[in-house]
Amino acid sequence: AYPLAGMSGRVDACFKISILLMMNNLCYVAIGSVLGIIFPSVPLGMNVSTIVSQTSLVAAGFYTTLPPVINLIRYISPVFWTFSGILKSVYRTSDTYQCRKGESDVGANECYIEYNMGIDLMKRRGINVATFNDQETNSVALEIFMLVVLYIAMNLMIMVYLLHAVRKQKDASSEETGDCQNVDFERAEVAPSAEATAHTTITESSCRALVAQNIVGILSEND
Repeated sequence: AYPLAGMSGRVDACFKISILLMMNNLCYVAIGSVLGIIFPSVPLGMNVSTIVSQTSLVAAGFYTTLPPVINLIRYISPVFWTFSGILKSVYRTSDTYQCRKGESDVGANECYIEYNMGIDLMKRRGINVATFNDQETNSVALEIFMLVVLYIAMNLMIMVYLLHAVRKQKDASSEETGDCQNVDFERAEVAPSAEATAHTTITESSCRALVAQNIVGILSEND
């Protein structure tokens, strides 16, 4: 809510911030779903998700300057793109702040926010905000695009896993159905003894139960 304070009349900035926060939440929900698939154990999944979320926060770069190797993680961190987009939406090149020796065109005690120490520190960490002669300083198109890409990538991973699981289940069902057909073939070719007849009857009952279970499963999926 803090970025929205004092922004009355700037509907576009409020809309951009809302879109960025929505995409950030969707990305983390998708990341949680992927981790839930990879780690089916709830305690292990909770521990791994905590590590991933904290790593994405630290790697975003706005807490401290990171080494070059770790700094690459920021590009797959939803927080980095969300925070960058919010800063671009809030701050403009024409914004000023009070200082001892101001700029002549804005006042004796007013300086452009580009020269603020905090803004300058963000620029050193790769977050370009309120920069003159920079066409991308007020545009959040790249940030929203990267959040959408991350969201789609996570959902594609989930879809691939589900398709693989469904195909694996169908293959297992086909093998079991083939075993049932082999039992019928053996029954037609060989005259069974009393013991073999009892075994065949039990096998046939198991196969019928399996076929019925498969039919119920298919009907449930269609519903």
